[in-house]
Amino acid sequence: MTRPTRRASSTLFLLTLAVAVHSGCSRKESWQATTYPAWGTVTINGQPPKNAIITLHPKGEPVDIRHSKPYAMIDSNGRYKLQTYKLADGAPAGDYAMTLHWLVDRTKPSPDRLGGIYHNPDNPLMELTIVKGKNQLPPIDLQGVKVLPGMPEKTQ
Repeated sequence: MTRPTRRASSTLFLLTLAVAVHSGCSRKESWQATTYPAWGTVTINGQPPKNAIITLHPKGEPVDIRHSKPYAMIDSNGRYKLQTYKLADGAPAGDYAMTLHWLVDRTKPSPDRLGGIYHNPDNPLMELTIVKGKNQLPPIDLQGVKVLPGMPEKTQ
């Protein structure tokens, strides 16, 4: 092969590879269920439980072959957007048991700041249904809850 032909072949290969990688990142895998946007808010004793995690446990059949569970991290304003496969993609339609887990330290195994009270799918925080379309979930406002201390806030 001559040098210009080799360079053209290499360029064509790299372009084909780039297109394949790009299209693979943006499409849904065949095993993934269709998801629908779902969001809500949580407060505990009037305050947002920043970095607490909401998890949806399917009631009945798993949502996909990998037994994925939609989840969301609660932000500093108490808001969350569920995700199953990628950031804020939502949850598959179906019935769920919702649990809430608030770790003392997200970076390592640590106790639940809520004592595990809301972390059992057999005794969930709430039950809900995700429908096809947009899902604004009812606000969760827990009052009179004993909360273990968290990690001290880092000062700048």
